[in-house]
Amino acid sequence: MFDCCEDYTSVYLFMEYCEGGDLLTRLKDKGCFNERVSARIIRQLAEAVQECHKKGIMHRDVKPENVLLTDNSESPGVKLTDFGLSTFFSPGQKFLGERHMVGTTLYAAPEVLKQLYSEEADVWSCGVTLYVMLCGRLPFNGDTEDEIFQAVLVGHLDLQSAPWHTIPETAKEVVEGLLNRAPKHRITLGEFLTHQWIIPAGGLSIFQKLKEMSDDKSFSQRYRRFSSSVSNSFRRTVAHSFDGGSRPLVQAPTKFSSPAGSTQRSHTVVARVSG
Repeated sequence: MFDCCEDYTSVYLFMEYCEGGDLLTRLKDKGCFNERVSARIIRQLAEAVQECHKKGIMHRDVKPENVLLTDNSESPGVKLTDFGLSTFFSPGQKFLGERHMVGTTLYAAPEVLKQLYSEEADVWSCGVTLYVMLCGRLPFNGDTEDEIFQAVLVGHLDLQSAPWHTIPETAKEVVEGLLNRAPKHRITLGEFLTHQWIIPAGGLSIFQKLKEMSDDKSFSQRYRRFSSSVSNSFRRTVAHSFDGGSRPLVQAPTKFSSPAGSTQRSHTVVARVSG
C-alpha cells in the first residue's frame, strides 16, 4: 500500500503492482517448480507468515491463490495477500467451534477440520503449498468435500510416486515436518527457516531487507518524494472531474490500510472502492 485518498463517492487505494500474478496461475502454467525455485518462494512465504504470527495475526487461508509474485522471473518476490479470514490471537490461544472453521478445505489443517486449532494451522497450509510446488498436485484430495475431509484427516502422504523419486530426502523431510498431523510435533516456522534444505535459498530475509531500506536515508527520501508525487497528481486529476475541480479530496482514514496486493496492469495500482 503506497497511499489512499477519497472523494465523495469512493475510496482510492494506491497499491504495489505485482507483475507476476498469483502463484496458482504460475503453477498452472508451469505444472510444478524445480527444487530451488520452490525453496525461494516458500522461504519468503514462511517469513511472511512468521512475521504475522509475531504480530499476533493468524492468516487462516494461506494458499497459492493468495500469494502474489512481484515479477515473472525465476526468483520473484512474494506477497501474502487476502487477510479477509485472518484474526488476532494470543500465545497459546485455541479457536474452538464450527464458527471458527474457516479457510479452504484443500489447504486446511486437520485440527481446523476438528474445530480446535491455533497458529500451527498456517504452518500446515504452507506445507500443502510447498507440496504442490514440488510435484504439481495436492497432497490430499477427493471428489467431494467429505472425501477431502477424510483425506486430510487420515489420508496417506505420497512421497514416493513421480516426481518424488527425483526430489532429495532433505526436501521430503521438510514436507513431512510441515504436514505432521499433530500440531505439537509439526515443525515450527523458525525450525523450517533454519533447515539445511531451505538455507541455500539464502540471502537476507525480506524483513531484513526492508529494515536495511528503512535505515537508508536516501531511499526513505526517494520513497517519500515518489509517494507524495503520485498522491498529489492523482488528487489533482480526480478533483478536476468534480465540479470543474471545485471539490477537494480528503485523506482517507487509516482504517482503509490493507496488506492486500493487486495484479492490475499499472505500475501504481489504483483500486476504487465504491461507497
